[in-house]
Amino acid sequence: GHGCFNAGDVKCSLGSGSFVCVNVGDKGKVSRRGLFPLVAWVIDGKPTYMLEGQVATTGTLIDWLGKGIGLSDTPAELNELAAGCDDSEGVFFVPTPTGIRFPYFVPGAKASVVGLSLKTGKEHVARAVLEGIALRIQDILEGVESDAKTKITEIMTDGGVSRSDILMQCLSDFSGTHVKRAPEPDMTATGAAYMAGLSCGFWADYKELISLRKGYEDFK
Repeated sequence: GHGCFNAGDVKCSLGSGSFVCVNVGDKGKVSRRGLFPLVAWVIDGKPTYMLEGQVATTGTLIDWLGKGIGLSDTPAELNELAAGCDDSEGVFFVPTPTGIRFPYFVPGAKASVVGLSLKTGKEHVARAVLEGIALRIQDILEGVESDAKTKITEIMTDGGVSRSDILMQCLSDFSGTHVKRAPEPDMTATGAAYMAGLSCGFWADYKELISLRKGYEDFK
């Protein structure tokens, strides 16, 4: 859906969880530390391979922030709340309420908030949550660079949680990488449509799809 057709291209979908995928080309690669080796797609009988890392709770965590403790119900609300401060006032949030996956794989890990003080407000916690999600994704991005032996220069993003400008900017700042947010949240459906179009000959080849990649927002 994003047109990540070249080896080293990376996309990150931020929905109920976060899924970071890197195109590793026409030969599969093994990650000794636990990135999942998968087939990205098969076109004209030729497979393209990928590695994937997962953050188990992203959107589900934000749902809990609203329904569980009444902080905010949606990524947009969380972003608006976090925009009320310039930093987290020293608060750190580790977003692992259902355990932590790559590269630590501790299924019994719990989420935690540290650094609270009498100066801490809801806005600081909200910002710490967004920063914490970005830092978990950064764990995976560093793993992708190490395990796939590739330098990430840009990240294509989508999903409901990607609607947070602060999260996208944090991800760009922490990774030192150009982040491009898709105009359509559900790029999985877009990708399925592209594959159907290629299959029936609506497009001659996948290179034509690059011209359809419009309307992205940039975070540098």
